[in-house]
Amino acid sequence: MVLSIRKAEESDTEIIGSIFAVARQFMARTGNPTQWGNSSPDMNLVAGDIRRKESYVIESDGKIVATFAMVKGRDPHYSAIDNGEHYLTLHRVATDGSIKGLMPLIFQWADMHSPILRIDTHAANAPMLHRIEEAGFVFDGIVTMDDGNPRRAFHRRKQFDFPASDIINRLKSMQDSDQRKVLMRFFKTGTGEYGEGDEFLGLKVPQTRQIVKEYRLKVPFHQIALMLGSEWHEVRLCALLLLVEEMKKAQGQHASLIADFYLDYAERANNWDLVDLSAPYIIGEWLSRKKPDGKLPSTDILIRLSSSENLWRQRIAIVSTYTLIRSGIFEPTLALSKKYLTHKHDLIHKATGWMLREMGKRDLDALRDFLDTYQKRMPRTALRYAIEKLSAEERRRRLAR
Repeated sequence: MVLSIRKAEESDTEIIGSIFAVARQFMARTGNPTQWGNSSPDMNLVAGDIRRKESYVIESDGKIVATFAMVKGRDPHYSAIDNGEHYLTLHRVATDGSIKGLMPLIFQWADMHSPILRIDTHAANAPMLHRIEEAGFVFDGIVTMDDGNPRRAFHRRKQFDFPASDIINRLKSMQDSDQRKVLMRFFKTGTGEYGEGDEFLGLKVPQTRQIVKEYRLKVPFHQIALMLGSEWHEVRLCALLLLVEEMKKAQGQHASLIADFYLDYAERANNWDLVDLSAPYIIGEWLSRKKPDGKLPSTDILIRLSSSENLWRQRIAIVSTYTLIRSGIFEPTLALSKKYLTHKHDLIHKATGWMLREMGKRDLDALRDFLDTYQKRMPRTALRYAIEKLSAEERRRRLAR
C-alpha cells in the first residue's frame, strides 16, 4: 500500500467532516469525550484552512482516509512558549480508522517543510500523547485554545548541515549580467509574456548541475522548500534538480512523499525548462514504479493536474508522461493529447506534440492512429512537433490536411 498526501479542495469538505465524526467517536470511546465534543472542529475553520491551502488529506488508492491542517508561521496560541521562532503547527489531525499508523507519515511530511514542528492535544487524549512522545517531541507547557480549553503543547526540532542560504550564495557568486539578459529574453520574462517577472542570475544549466552534484542527498526538504520560494530562476531549478536526485534513491512510501512534495510546490516550476527538467523524473518516475501489490499507481493525478487553471501544472501533466512512454505506457499521453486539442497556449501545444513524437518513436502505428483521428483538430504547432520524425512526404501530406 502506498499512500499519497495532497492539499484539500472544497469538494473534500463533506468527507473531511465525516472523518471528524469518526474521530469524535473514537475519542469518546478512549476516555476523551470533551476535546472535540459533539461538533468540533468547526467546519468554518476547515473552510479557512482550505482557502489558505493549509488543509491536507491522505489518500489510499484514491480514497481519503485522513486529514490534517499544517499551518506555517507563528501560532498566536503558542506566543508564550515559541521564543519568536517560525515553525509549522499541526492541527485538526483525524483519520477514518481504516489504516493504522498514519501519524509517523504526517510527521515525516511536516518535517519536509520545516525544521521545527509544533503540535498540541488534550491531556485526556492518551493515544495522541503516546504518538507525540514516541516521535520525539518535547513538552513545552500548557496553551489555551480559542474555546478556552487547555492543551499540552510540544515541539520537535531537526538539525541540518546545509542551509538553503549556502547554496543560494554559491549560485549568486556565479551570476553573469550579460547571460542574464539573454536568458530573460529567451524565457519570455517581459510584461504579458508567459515568464513575466521571472528573475535570472545568468547561469547556464551545467553550472547549476555542478552545484546539485556537490549537494545531492544532503539538503533537507524544508531547505529545498525555501529554495523553491526564491525569486531566482536558477535557485528554483537547483531545488528541483535536488528533488530529482532524491527520487533516484527513494523507495516505496518515500518516493510517494517526494512526488507529493513536488506537487505541493508545482507552481514554483513556473517556466517550461523547470517543468521539463523535473516532472518526468519525479512525477513520471513515481507513476512508472510498481507498488508492493505489483500494480502501477493511478494516473488520475495527471487528469487533476491537466484540469488545473495553472499553466505549469497543465504542462507537468503532459510532460510527466515522457517516463511512462519510455516504459511502453501510452494511454495517459493519448488521453491528455485528446484533452488538449482545444487548449489555447502554445507551450501546451509544443509539449503535447513532443510527447506524441516520443510515443511515435516507440510505436509508429499508435502515433499514426492518433493523427488519423485527430490531426484536423490539432493545433498547428502540436501537429508539427508530433510529425517531426516522419518522412518528408508524410509530413507534407499531414500538414496539408
